[in-house]
Amino acid sequence: MRKEPYWTYTYTNIEGLGQQKIELYKYSAKCIVLKSSKEFGRAFSKQLKEIGGRYNANLKFDESDSLHSEPGWIFKIDLQTELQKFISSVQKGESKPRVLEEKTEKQENVTLFRKLKELVDLLPEDGDDYILSEANGYRTYITFGLDKPTEDNCVYSVRSSHKKLDVYQIKI
Repeated sequence: MRKEPYWTYTYTNIEGLGQQKIELYKYSAKCIVLKSSKEFGRAFSKQLKEIGGRYNANLKFDESDSLHSEPGWIFKIDLQTELQKFISSVQKGESKPRVLEEKTEKQENVTLFRKLKELVDLLPEDGDDYILSEANGYRTYITFGLDKPTEDNCVYSVRSSHKKLDVYQIKI
């Protein structure tokens, strides 16, 4: 783990991303790390994977006598030449970033649904209704338990093999 990068470069204007800074670190005797912005990593993730990089969200770095975690792309030291070729191709405009789309409402709903599904396993087998909020003239509440039928005004319903969670919203 090294405090200072051994190589830093700032791209002045990558198409669709603007100015981006990347840093290379010698992470261990066998590995190097590319640190960049989240946008740069996502836009070039396909190319970074193709040359043997693996994304790691919890790389440990020294800073002021303490360790902290940061995301980055880790490569075997043998792949340094390939990584340098990639960096050069971005500099020359030969490697283009992937166009990152804004999340649609449907994608956000899927994300919410997955989080609700994770919560179902944390719920007790049966229980009372719980009010989540009463705002803007609506009451939002949850019910859980396999034996309760889903009723009208259900916004989300999540079911696992042993538990069920329904989220309702009614006008008050």
